[in-house]
Amino acid sequence: PSIHERLHEVDVVATYDFGRIDVGATFVAATGTPYTQPIAFYVVDNHMVCEYGPYNGKRLPTYMKMDISANWYFHKGPKGKNGINVSVYNVLGRENALGYGLHVNKDLTAYTFAPTTISIKVMPSVGYFHTF
Repeated sequence: PSIHERLHEVDVVATYDFGRIDVGATFVAATGTPYTQPIAFYVVDNHMVCEYGPYNGKRLPTYMKMDISANWYFHKGPKGKNGINVSVYNVLGRENALGYGLHVNKDLTAYTFAPTTISIKVMPSVGYFHTF
C-alpha cells in the first residue's frame, strides 16, 4: 500500500450564511493510513538498529474529527470585509493517531511502541480578519 492510501474516506462540509454571521462545519472520517512497524531492535555499539516488518503492513486506527467555525462581520461590502472568526478544531475531542513512535529508555533495556498524537485534543481559536 502507498503511504498516503486511505481505503475509505468520508468528508462532509456544511456552510450557511445568515448575513452578518456565517457558520461552517467540516467532518472527516477515514480508515487509517499504512505504516511499517518495527518488530525488533538491537543495540550495537550504543546505537539502536531496528528490524522492520512488511513495508506498510500495518494501519493506523480510524481517523475522525469535526471542526466548526463562525464569522461575525463588522462590515461586509463590495470593497471589502472585516470581522471576527471563532473556530474550534477537533470539537469531538478524539485522540487521533498521527503515527507510531518507538520510545527507548535511557539505558537501552526497554522500549514501547505507541501511537503519536497531538497533546491538545480540542483547539479553539479567535481571530480578526480584513479583506479588500
